[in-house]
Amino acid sequence: MADVQLDAVPVAIPEPAIITEPTAILESSEPTTIEEPASVPEAIPEPIAVSAPVAIPEPITITEPTISPPASL
Repeated sequence: MADVQLDAVPVAIPEPAIITEPTAILESSEPTTIEEPASVPEAIPEPIAVSAPVAIPEPITITEPTISPPASL
């Protein structure tokens, strides 16, 4: 008798009606909200400049050896 209850559970899962609701949310999301956060990124560029120069000098030496292998062919 317990087996009969398990079969009834999966029948309620195939209800794609819920997927159609989110489609209406795309219309309400206007691009005007992007203008406000535009001022926040201004403070981010400062810390990036400090770490950038430190990592650049190291990888420069790796690019030279990669050009040698194809030359021998």
